[in-house]
Amino acid sequence: MKNYLVKLILIAILLVCGCNSNGGDPASPVVPPNDETGFLTNEVLRESTGSNHMLLSLWEVVIDGETEEVVITPLRSAMFNCNIAHFMAPPINPQTLITIKLLPGSDFLTGFLDLDIGMLMPFPGVSELKGFDTRLIILSDGSSMCEFDPDIFYATEANLEPVMINADGLTRWWNYPEFIDPLPLLSFKSFAISTLPDPSATINPYKYYADALMLDDPVAGIPPETRGIFSDKTVPHHRRHQLQFPLIDGYPVFKFNMAVDTSWALPDPAYAPEYPVESYPPEAQCQEAYNVVFDASESDLWFLEGYGSGGSVTITIEVFDWQSLVNPGGVESEVASIMLESPLLLSPIDFLSVATVSPGSQTTSAIFEVTISAEDLAITGVGTFPVLGRVENVDPNTYVPQIGGGETFIYPDGPLAAYFNGILRVVDGVPPLINVIQPDGGEVWDVGSSQEITWSGDPGITDVTILYSNDDFVSDINTISLSTPHDGTFTWDPVPNDPSLTVKIRIHDASDPAISDDSDENFTILGSDIEVIVPNGGEVWMVGSTHDIEWTGGAGITSVTLLYSKDDFGSDVIEIEAGLPNSGVYAWTIPDDVSDTVRVRVQDAGDPGLYDDSDDYFTISNACDFSLAPEYLSYVEHGAVMGTGFHLMQVDLGKIVACLPEDGLETSYPWIAVYDETDLFNPLDTFQIPGWAHPYRPFCHEVDLTDRIFFVMAEDGYASGWQGPTYDEIYYIDWAGSEIVDSSLASIDISSLLDSGELGAQICVDVFDDVYALTNEGKVIKFDHTNSYAGSVMFDLDGAPGYPSALEIDFLKAKDDDVFFIYTEYGDKNRAIYKVSSSGVILASATNIWSGVVTGCGSGTGGIGEDGYCRLVIIDGSSMYEWGCIRYDYDFNTKASTVLDQYFIYNHPGNTMQFTDDGTLLFNTYFWQWKNFLVTYTLPVDW
Repeated sequence: MKNYLVKLILIAILLVCGCNSNGGDPASPVVPPNDETGFLTNEVLRESTGSNHMLLSLWEVVIDGETEEVVITPLRSAMFNCNIAHFMAPPINPQTLITIKLLPGSDFLTGFLDLDIGMLMPFPGVSELKGFDTRLIILSDGSSMCEFDPDIFYATEANLEPVMINADGLTRWWNYPEFIDPLPLLSFKSFAISTLPDPSATINPYKYYADALMLDDPVAGIPPETRGIFSDKTVPHHRRHQLQFPLIDGYPVFKFNMAVDTSWALPDPAYAPEYPVESYPPEAQCQEAYNVVFDASESDLWFLEGYGSGGSVTITIEVFDWQSLVNPGGVESEVASIMLESPLLLSPIDFLSVATVSPGSQTTSAIFEVTISAEDLAITGVGTFPVLGRVENVDPNTYVPQIGGGETFIYPDGPLAAYFNGILRVVDGVPPLINVIQPDGGEVWDVGSSQEITWSGDPGITDVTILYSNDDFVSDINTISLSTPHDGTFTWDPVPNDPSLTVKIRIHDASDPAISDDSDENFTILGSDIEVIVPNGGEVWMVGSTHDIEWTGGAGITSVTLLYSKDDFGSDVIEIEAGLPNSGVYAWTIPDDVSDTVRVRVQDAGDPGLYDDSDDYFTISNACDFSLAPEYLSYVEHGAVMGTGFHLMQVDLGKIVACLPEDGLETSYPWIAVYDETDLFNPLDTFQIPGWAHPYRPFCHEVDLTDRIFFVMAEDGYASGWQGPTYDEIYYIDWAGSEIVDSSLASIDISSLLDSGELGAQICVDVFDDVYALTNEGKVIKFDHTNSYAGSVMFDLDGAPGYPSALEIDFLKAKDDDVFFIYTEYGDKNRAIYKVSSSGVILASATNIWSGVVTGCGSGTGGIGEDGYCRLVIIDGSSMYEWGCIRYDYDFNTKASTVLDQYFIYNHPGNTMQFTDDGTLLFNTYFWQWKNFLVTYTLPVDW
């Protein structure tokens, strides 16, 4: 009965924070009727109204600079006829639901604290009370006043106030001066003994907490499908808070308050009892932008005393808003204004009114961009200048709680908005002695036309030389004028008959060529004759991929028509696009029209008799062409070795590590060989793995950024027949470029992380040097390189849909902070591929990926290309005659497959595949008779 009552109490607490809906008495707060127990019921709550924000709890935090003791005092918790703090600390809870850990970067003497603050949801076991957009807010004094809103005050280091260096944003929620209604849950209420009872800032910094975020992850990287959910896990969520406190009389004062703000709405009861993220309506998200990223890194502002200033600032602001997912107008329709102020701006500006808008990095974001020249800024010196910004919400545009009678409460008199900080830099620069103004990139000048070349520069220069080039002044250098007065202008008449898409101008001091400047970007000299540049023969373009058709020429032609043909424009003539501007480039999505005799034609839209075709055939393909793969005439070619599981990987640029290619089990497997990727016959060097001898062999290798080689050892068991490998340790050794460092042999014992199964034969290393292992139990285990390779289970397939009864692993790869792996239901054709985040969240998956590619159960290998595509190569496991290729995009939304009956083969693919930028595929295969081969295939880059 106690648990039942607790749950009802917690639900009742959320009455005041509720969900965004309409209705209710506008004149006064409404308390809905309750049931006979005296507690509010779910049915009542679903009919009630409320704001989608709630203040979960409020603490005061005091850190003793001498003892490093952290004192956390619950100031107030969300209340509705009960004190929620009762449920957040002992004895009701076995632990305080917030923890603060001092990280090594802290420096008490200077007032800098590097904190790991962990937090648990205060409603364990109440699955419907998951939070969204949860923010831990640091409350402090603030005396700097905002220019565009005099009600906004914020903390600055210059005013001896604490600041957060790595804030995810700033928020107005729950500040002391404005949230002053008597109702505790909907206002700031400081505890009586607080030493900071009235923090004066009205916007305060925060860190965002969500299941998808680790300690230092950016909020911009939250996968939109997770919706920033903060669930009732038993493991705390951790975020890094870097705080700089003021020095008062030479001593730092470590003191601040904290509030926790989260958004919520009642989930659809049809999803009970688990309530996944999709059961919550859009109103569960915060209504204002949940993240804003300010970037001015592409700026070149400079100031020189006595000379002036120059350059420009390019500002991009990426706004992330959950409500854009249900707004047909997207993010732009959710934003009323984007206000910016800075000492460099002449006055606050509404950034939105002058910005160019483009799609953002997520489906929930858009990018707003503006370029401002130095003459429109107030540049009076060198330095770093702060920016304060506000993204104002369209609707709702108030902090008044949207509950019945909410307007009777006292809340900020200002627009609902997300606030953010940024910086602008002005460097102590030397002004350019010569600066090309025109052409500076993008211009199109016709052959024979008259054009003005303009520039600026040091008045001490008397004469300049003007050149042009079609290859960035590498070998193609042409003189326009050997010497002309340094007056800032020159008439180029006529523009020569040298058509090109990659032209630049260079102007240098006629007496000192070292003083020069080039056009920033290419411009075009447009010839009278149209000339197709790309495709011009030999290209292999995959169906569904996108490639640029490039051409030049056609001076005076305003528009062109693009065609292609598979029979030299005899009877097969297909229009690509008609009436295009004569811009010299067109992005073509390759149609499903497979042929190796394709040409493109670019013709004058007004006069079809003026055209040019590709010089030679190119290919449209929907297949991975293995026709160039070698057919093996003997077992000793291409580094044949005995045994299965042969593995290779790229170590340094152009180097490959593999098992030693000697014929015979007695000498092969305790050895490692290093090859140059251009010569797979002769190893550069070979190393015996210290401490191991036949019949053990390294089964799977991966190499980290410091050339540490990780592997697992397997006992062959050939003497009594193949028994299959078992693994419970990962070993690693250092490779010094020419030798194995024997003393570095070490191991990672993972037996404690296994249930009853095996590690399996797959390990990989990510770009951060963390090691991953894939077990035959369906676990992905992550080993932290910063913590002596301590292991933890980041994902357990046992809890995922479609878990097979018998598991076979095909590959495991890491890209950035995500991992990809394939499992197979042994003896069946069902393969499934998963993409899983480092926090264990399934980001994407695809099942039955073998279907329609090969006919047998198959064996496979895979890899992640440089472009983020996941590529697989499969072979028919029953006939051994057919190859299959599958390519998925990064989120498995696009699938490209086919490739059957490529050629007669005798071998399976092995267990590794790596791609290079030029489309080369490093691969290994093995004969059914247990012979392995190092091979290299060449595939289209866009496969």
